[in-house]
Amino acid sequence: MYPKSSDIKATVREHWGARAESFDLTPGHSTDDESQRARWISQLREWLPDSGSDVLDVGCGTGFLSLLMAELELCVTGIDLSPSMIEVARRKASVAGELVSFLVDDAESPRFPPRSFDVIVGRHLVWTLPSPRRAVDAWFRLLRPGGRAVLIEGAWGDHRLSPAYEEIRDGLPMYGGARPGPLRQMLIEGGWADVQVKDLGSSGLWGSSDQRQRFVLLAQRPNKA
Repeated sequence: MYPKSSDIKATVREHWGARAESFDLTPGHSTDDESQRARWISQLREWLPDSGSDVLDVGCGTGFLSLLMAELELCVTGIDLSPSMIEVARRKASVAGELVSFLVDDAESPRFPPRSFDVIVGRHLVWTLPSPRRAVDAWFRLLRPGGRAVLIEGAWGDHRLSPAYEEIRDGLPMYGGARPGPLRQMLIEGGWADVQVKDLGSSGLWGSSDQRQRFVLLAQRPNKA
């Protein structure tokens, strides 16, 4: 019997909230040097539209991607289930002098009107969701026609996070990391167009010590949808 969605989310919130202050010290959660940072900026320029576009960073954590996107003069809103993560993100934005709106919110059902954004960005998120399909359907509704999703994901393997997380793993369909095939099919079935998967394993974004599978999934809300 799967745990209740509310119990899963409470555990997820508590687990990551307890790690908020040290989150950026974990490999893959920030940049190690200017070369790696420049690679992220270059990739974001490739994936994202021109300056002034409205971007929602779902599951923003401590704001790593949000702040980089703000540097590109995009209008960024970051949401996360954990108040502790949002607190750290706000503090970092203040230090960096970047204007980003950080809010506590649920990535499966963000509280914004339909067609509020030009881009939805998520990074290492879908494996933490009880209902990934519900989430991608919600993101579809939040996009304006022609808007795009940029989902940066990977497979982490079957590793233990905490005893509490082990108790909810059966309620997380993509526990251990998203695989490109099932995630791509989920978006296609949800009406997304031009769904593409690009490998990021050798992109230099993660630092030399991280050899896990990484990819970005790009998709579009059709203009007539």
